Amino acid sequence: MGLQSFWGPLVAWYLFLAGTGAGAYIVGVIADHFGGKYRAIAKTGIFLGAPLVGVGSLLLLLELGVPARFMLGFLNPQSSMMSIGIFIITVFMVLGVIHIILLFIKKESNKISLFLGKITILFALGTACYTGLLLGVAQAVPFWNSPVLPALFLLSCLSTGIGATFLIVGVWRWLRPAKVNEREEEMLKSSHFLSRIDIPIVILELLTLFFLLYIMASAQGVASQSAQYLISGDYALALWLGVIVVGLLAPLAVETFALTKGKGMSHARLSDLGVVAGICLLFGGIVLRYAILSAGMVLNVTLF
Repeated sequence: MGLQSFWGPLVAWYLFLAGTGAGAYIVGVIADHFGGKYRAIAKTGIFLGAPLVGVGSLLLLLELGVPARFMLGFLNPQSSMMSIGIFIITVFMVLGVIHIILLFIKKESNKISLFLGKITILFALGTACYTGLLLGVAQAVPFWNSPVLPALFLLSCLSTGIGATFLIVGVWRWLRPAKVNEREEEMLKSSHFLSRIDIPIVILELLTLFFLLYIMASAQGVASQSAQYLISGDYALALWLGVIVVGLLAPLAVETFALTKGKGMSHARLSDLGVVAGICLLFGGIVLRYAILSAGMVLNVTLF
Protein backbone atom coordinates (compact mmCIF):
# COMPACT_ATOMS: atom_id res chain seq x y z
CA MET A 1 0.00 0.00 0.00
CA GLY A 2 1.09 3.58 -0.59
CA LEU A 3 0.15 6.82 -2.30
CA GLN A 4 -0.60 6.46 -6.00
CA SER A 5 1.99 7.69 -8.47
CA PHE A 6 0.61 6.48 -11.82
CA TRP A 7 -1.42 9.66 -12.47
CA GLY A 8 0.51 12.87 -12.14
CA PRO A 9 0.03 16.64 -12.44
CA LEU A 10 -1.04 16.53 -16.10
CA VAL A 11 -4.13 14.53 -15.12
CA ALA A 12 -4.98 17.11 -12.46
CA TRP A 13 -4.74 19.86 -15.07
CA TYR A 14 -6.85 17.80 -17.48
CA LEU A 15 -9.55 17.36 -14.84
CA PHE A 16 -9.43 21.08 -14.09
CA LEU A 17 -9.37 22.46 -17.64
CA ALA A 18 -11.90 20.01 -19.08
CA GLY A 19 -14.22 20.56 -16.14
CA THR A 20 -13.88 24.33 -16.28
CA GLY A 21 -14.56 24.38 -20.02
CA ALA A 22 -17.62 22.16 -19.67
CA GLY A 23 -18.91 24.22 -16.75
CA ALA A 24 -18.39 27.51 -18.55
CA TYR A 25 -20.26 26.20 -21.60
CA ILE A 26 -23.20 25.00 -19.48
CA VAL A 27 -23.49 28.39 -17.78
CA GLY A 28 -23.12 30.17 -21.13
CA VAL A 29 -25.93 28.18 -22.75
CA ILE A 30 -28.21 28.74 -19.75
CA ALA A 31 -27.54 32.48 -19.90
CA ASP A 32 -28.13 32.47 -23.66
CA HIS A 33 -31.64 31.11 -23.19
CA PHE A 34 -32.56 34.10 -21.03
CA GLY A 35 -32.05 36.41 -23.99
CA GLY A 36 -29.77 39.30 -24.88
CA LYS A 37 -29.59 40.79 -21.38
CA TYR A 38 -26.92 38.22 -20.48
CA ARG A 39 -25.22 38.21 -23.87
CA ALA A 40 -21.72 38.95 -22.53
CA ILE A 41 -21.54 35.99 -20.18
CA ALA A 42 -23.38 33.73 -22.64
CA LYS A 43 -20.82 34.29 -25.36
CA THR A 44 -17.91 34.12 -22.92
CA GLY A 45 -19.02 30.75 -21.56
CA ILE A 46 -19.70 29.28 -24.98
CA PHE A 47 -16.38 30.54 -26.35
CA LEU A 48 -14.45 29.07 -23.38
CA GLY A 49 -16.03 25.61 -23.61
CA ALA A 50 -14.43 23.66 -26.46
CA PRO A 51 -10.95 25.31 -26.31
CA LEU A 52 -10.45 24.58 -22.60
CA VAL A 53 -11.68 21.01 -22.97
CA GLY A 54 -9.39 20.59 -25.99
CA VAL A 55 -6.29 21.78 -24.11
CA GLY A 56 -7.16 19.60 -21.13
CA SER A 57 -7.67 16.55 -23.36
CA LEU A 58 -4.28 17.14 -24.98
CA LEU A 59 -2.68 17.05 -21.53
CA LEU A 60 -4.46 13.76 -20.79
CA LEU A 61 -3.13 12.28 -24.03
CA LEU A 62 0.38 13.36 -23.07
CA GLU A 63 -0.06 11.69 -19.67
CA LEU A 64 -1.28 8.46 -21.28
CA GLY A 65 1.82 8.47 -23.45
CA VAL A 66 0.09 6.68 -26.36
CA PRO A 67 -2.06 9.14 -28.37
CA ALA A 68 -3.17 6.28 -30.63
CA ARG A 69 -5.38 5.08 -27.76
CA PHE A 70 -7.60 8.06 -28.47
CA MET A 71 -8.60 6.78 -31.93
CA LEU A 72 -9.09 3.23 -30.64
CA GLY A 73 -11.37 4.54 -27.91
CA PHE A 74 -13.38 6.64 -30.36
CA LEU A 75 -13.84 3.73 -32.78
CA ASN A 76 -15.04 1.46 -29.96
CA PRO A 77 -16.85 3.76 -27.49
CA GLN A 78 -18.53 0.94 -25.52
CA SER A 79 -15.28 -0.82 -24.63
CA SER A 80 -14.49 1.01 -21.37
CA MET A 81 -15.29 4.04 -19.26
CA MET A 82 -12.31 5.84 -20.78
CA SER A 83 -13.52 5.07 -24.31
CA ILE A 84 -17.01 6.33 -23.50
CA GLY A 85 -15.47 9.51 -22.10
CA ILE A 86 -13.36 10.00 -25.24
CA PHE A 87 -16.49 9.74 -27.38
CA ILE A 88 -18.46 12.23 -25.22
CA ILE A 89 -15.60 14.74 -25.08
CA THR A 90 -14.96 14.53 -28.83
CA VAL A 91 -18.61 15.12 -29.70
CA PHE A 92 -18.74 18.03 -27.25
CA MET A 93 -15.67 19.68 -28.77
CA VAL A 94 -16.95 19.29 -32.34
CA LEU A 95 -20.39 20.70 -31.52
CA GLY A 96 -18.83 23.38 -29.31
CA VAL A 97 -16.61 24.60 -32.14
CA ILE A 98 -19.61 24.69 -34.50
CA HIS A 99 -21.48 26.77 -31.90
CA ILE A 100 -18.58 29.22 -31.70
CA ILE A 101 -18.47 29.54 -35.50
CA LEU A 102 -22.23 30.21 -35.63
CA LEU A 103 -21.89 33.00 -33.06
CA PHE A 104 -19.00 34.49 -35.02
CA ILE A 105 -21.03 34.49 -38.22
CA LYS A 106 -24.37 35.69 -36.82
CA LYS A 107 -23.00 37.77 -33.89
CA GLU A 108 -26.24 37.05 -32.01
CA SER A 109 -28.01 33.85 -30.99
CA ASN A 110 -30.70 32.53 -33.32
CA LYS A 111 -32.93 29.46 -33.44
CA ILE A 112 -30.16 27.29 -34.87
CA SER A 113 -27.56 28.21 -32.24
CA LEU A 114 -30.11 27.92 -29.42
CA PHE A 115 -31.10 24.44 -30.63
CA LEU A 116 -27.44 23.46 -30.98
CA GLY A 117 -26.85 24.65 -27.42
CA LYS A 118 -29.64 22.38 -26.12
CA ILE A 119 -27.96 19.38 -27.76
CA THR A 120 -24.37 20.26 -26.88
CA ILE A 121 -25.14 21.01 -23.23
CA LEU A 122 -25.91 17.31 -22.75
CA PHE A 123 -22.39 16.41 -23.86
CA ALA A 124 -21.01 19.22 -21.71
CA LEU A 125 -22.74 17.66 -18.69
CA GLY A 126 -21.30 14.30 -19.70
CA THR A 127 -17.84 15.82 -19.95
CA ALA A 128 -18.16 17.42 -16.51
CA CYS A 129 -19.34 14.17 -14.90
CA TYR A 130 -16.64 12.17 -16.69
CA THR A 131 -13.90 14.18 -15.00
CA GLY A 132 -15.04 12.49 -11.79
CA LEU A 133 -15.88 9.09 -13.27
CA LEU A 134 -12.43 8.82 -14.87
CA LEU A 135 -10.79 8.37 -11.47
CA GLY A 136 -13.10 5.44 -10.78
CA VAL A 137 -11.29 3.53 -13.55
CA ALA A 138 -8.45 3.00 -11.07
CA GLN A 139 -10.10 0.26 -8.98
CA ALA A 140 -6.99 0.00 -6.82
CA VAL A 141 -7.70 3.41 -5.24
CA PRO A 142 -10.82 2.98 -3.05
CA PHE A 143 -10.98 6.67 -2.18
CA TRP A 144 -11.83 7.42 -5.81
CA ASN A 145 -14.49 4.70 -6.09
CA SER A 146 -17.40 6.65 -4.67
CA PRO A 147 -20.52 7.95 -6.46
CA VAL A 148 -20.08 11.14 -4.43
CA LEU A 149 -16.88 12.05 -6.28
CA PRO A 150 -18.51 12.61 -9.72
CA ALA A 151 -21.17 14.76 -8.01
CA LEU A 152 -18.44 16.80 -6.30
CA PHE A 153 -16.55 17.25 -9.56
CA LEU A 154 -19.73 18.24 -11.43
CA LEU A 155 -20.41 20.99 -8.88
CA SER A 156 -16.76 22.06 -9.02
CA CYS A 157 -16.91 22.16 -12.83
CA LEU A 158 -19.86 24.54 -12.68
CA SER A 159 -18.22 26.81 -10.09
CA THR A 160 -14.86 26.94 -11.90
CA GLY A 161 -16.72 27.57 -15.17
CA ILE A 162 -18.43 30.54 -13.50
CA GLY A 163 -15.05 31.59 -12.11
CA ALA A 164 -13.48 31.55 -15.57
CA THR A 165 -16.41 33.60 -16.92
CA PHE A 166 -16.05 36.14 -14.10
CA LEU A 167 -12.34 36.43 -14.83
CA ILE A 168 -12.64 36.85 -18.61
CA VAL A 169 -15.46 39.39 -18.34
CA GLY A 170 -13.43 41.39 -15.80
CA VAL A 171 -10.26 41.32 -17.87
CA TRP A 172 -12.26 42.36 -20.94
CA ARG A 173 -13.49 45.41 -19.02
CA TRP A 174 -9.89 46.34 -18.22
CA LEU A 175 -8.89 46.00 -21.87
CA ARG A 176 -11.96 47.68 -23.41
CA PRO A 177 -13.42 49.92 -20.68
CA ALA A 178 -15.23 52.31 -23.02
CA LYS A 179 -16.98 49.54 -24.95
CA VAL A 180 -17.99 47.70 -21.78
CA ASN A 181 -19.22 50.86 -20.04
CA GLU A 182 -21.67 51.44 -22.89
CA ARG A 183 -23.44 48.28 -21.73
CA GLU A 184 -23.15 48.89 -17.99
CA GLU A 185 -26.71 47.87 -17.14
CA GLU A 186 -26.34 44.59 -19.03
CA MET A 187 -23.02 43.89 -17.31
CA LEU A 188 -24.47 44.62 -13.87
CA LYS A 189 -27.31 42.16 -14.46
CA SER A 190 -24.84 39.61 -15.78
CA SER A 191 -22.66 39.82 -12.66
CA HIS A 192 -25.69 39.33 -10.41
CA PHE A 193 -26.88 36.45 -12.59
CA LEU A 194 -23.56 34.61 -12.19
CA SER A 195 -23.53 35.14 -8.42
CA ARG A 196 -27.12 33.95 -7.99
CA ILE A 197 -26.18 30.72 -9.76
CA ASP A 198 -22.82 30.26 -8.07
CA ILE A 199 -23.76 30.84 -4.43
CA PRO A 200 -26.01 27.74 -4.12
CA ILE A 201 -23.51 25.71 -6.18
CA VAL A 202 -20.65 26.61 -3.81
CA ILE A 203 -22.79 25.74 -0.76
CA LEU A 204 -23.70 22.37 -2.30
CA GLU A 205 -20.04 21.80 -3.19
CA LEU A 206 -19.01 22.40 0.41
CA LEU A 207 -21.65 20.00 1.71
CA THR A 208 -20.73 17.35 -0.89
CA LEU A 209 -17.04 17.65 -0.07
CA PHE A 210 -17.70 17.22 3.65
CA PHE A 211 -20.00 14.27 2.93
CA LEU A 212 -17.32 12.58 0.80
CA LEU A 213 -14.70 13.05 3.51
CA TYR A 214 -17.10 11.83 6.21
CA ILE A 215 -18.09 8.59 4.48
CA MET A 216 -14.51 7.85 3.41
CA ALA A 217 -13.08 8.61 6.86
CA SER A 218 -15.70 6.24 8.32
CA ALA A 219 -14.72 3.47 5.90
CA GLN A 220 -12.11 0.82 6.54
CA GLY A 221 -8.60 0.49 5.15
CA VAL A 222 -6.89 2.72 2.63
CA ALA A 223 -9.99 4.80 1.81
CA SER A 224 -10.01 6.02 5.41
CA GLN A 225 -6.27 6.69 5.26
CA SER A 226 -6.70 8.77 2.11
CA ALA A 227 -9.39 10.83 3.84
CA GLN A 228 -7.08 11.34 6.83
CA TYR A 229 -4.31 12.57 4.53
CA LEU A 230 -6.73 15.30 3.45
CA ILE A 231 -8.32 16.08 6.79
CA SER A 232 -5.29 16.18 9.06
CA GLY A 233 -2.31 14.82 7.16
CA ASP A 234 0.10 15.99 4.49
CA TYR A 235 -2.61 17.53 2.31
CA ALA A 236 -4.65 19.17 5.08
CA LEU A 237 -3.30 22.63 4.27
CA ALA A 238 -4.28 22.22 0.62
CA LEU A 239 -7.78 21.10 1.62
CA TRP A 240 -8.60 23.54 4.41
CA LEU A 241 -6.80 26.63 3.17
CA GLY A 242 -6.58 26.11 -0.59
CA VAL A 243 -9.95 24.51 -1.29
CA ILE A 244 -12.29 25.40 1.56
CA VAL A 245 -11.11 28.87 2.63
CA VAL A 246 -9.73 30.35 -0.60
CA GLY A 247 -11.62 28.28 -3.15
CA LEU A 248 -15.09 28.19 -1.59
CA LEU A 249 -15.65 30.40 1.45
CA ALA A 250 -13.85 33.47 0.03
CA PRO A 251 -15.81 33.61 -3.26
CA LEU A 252 -18.99 32.80 -1.35
CA ALA A 253 -18.39 35.84 0.88
CA VAL A 254 -17.43 38.11 -2.05
CA GLU A 255 -20.45 37.15 -4.16
CA THR A 256 -22.86 37.38 -1.24
CA PHE A 257 -21.53 40.87 -0.47
CA ALA A 258 -21.90 41.89 -4.12
CA LEU A 259 -25.54 40.74 -4.18
CA THR A 260 -26.64 42.10 -0.81
CA LYS A 261 -24.50 45.21 -0.32
CA GLY A 262 -23.51 46.11 -3.87
CA LYS A 263 -26.81 47.35 -5.31
CA GLY A 264 -25.54 50.91 -5.56
CA MET A 265 -22.06 49.82 -6.59
CA SER A 266 -20.68 50.71 -10.01
CA HIS A 267 -20.16 48.03 -12.60
CA ALA A 268 -16.41 48.61 -12.44
CA ARG A 269 -16.36 47.77 -8.73
CA LEU A 270 -18.62 44.76 -9.15
CA SER A 271 -16.49 43.55 -12.03
CA ASP A 272 -13.37 43.76 -9.87
CA LEU A 273 -15.12 41.76 -7.15
CA GLY A 274 -16.05 39.22 -9.82
CA VAL A 275 -12.40 38.90 -10.83
CA VAL A 276 -11.44 38.24 -7.20
CA ALA A 277 -14.20 35.63 -6.86
CA GLY A 278 -13.21 34.09 -10.20
CA ILE A 279 -9.54 33.73 -9.26
CA CYS A 280 -10.50 32.15 -5.93
CA LEU A 281 -12.88 29.68 -7.59
CA LEU A 282 -10.29 28.66 -10.17
CA PHE A 283 -7.54 28.33 -7.57
CA GLY A 284 -9.75 26.17 -5.37
CA GLY A 285 -10.71 24.02 -8.35
CA ILE A 286 -7.16 23.08 -9.32
CA VAL A 287 -6.09 22.54 -5.70
CA LEU A 288 -9.10 20.26 -5.13
CA ARG A 289 -8.06 18.03 -8.01
CA TYR A 290 -4.39 17.96 -7.02
CA ALA A 291 -5.31 17.08 -3.43
CA ILE A 292 -7.72 14.28 -4.35
CA LEU A 293 -5.25 12.80 -6.82
CA SER A 294 -2.31 13.07 -4.44
CA ALA A 295 -4.13 11.58 -1.44
CA GLY A 296 -5.24 8.45 -3.32
CA MET A 297 -3.77 5.38 -1.65
CA VAL A 298 -3.28 2.23 -3.71
CA LEU A 299 -4.86 -0.98 -2.41
CA ASN A 300 -2.63 -3.38 -4.30
CA VAL A 301 -0.37 -3.59 -7.34
CA THR A 302 -3.25 -4.14 -9.80
CA LEU A 303 -4.07 -0.62 -10.90
CA PHE A 304 -6.92 -1.20 -13.34
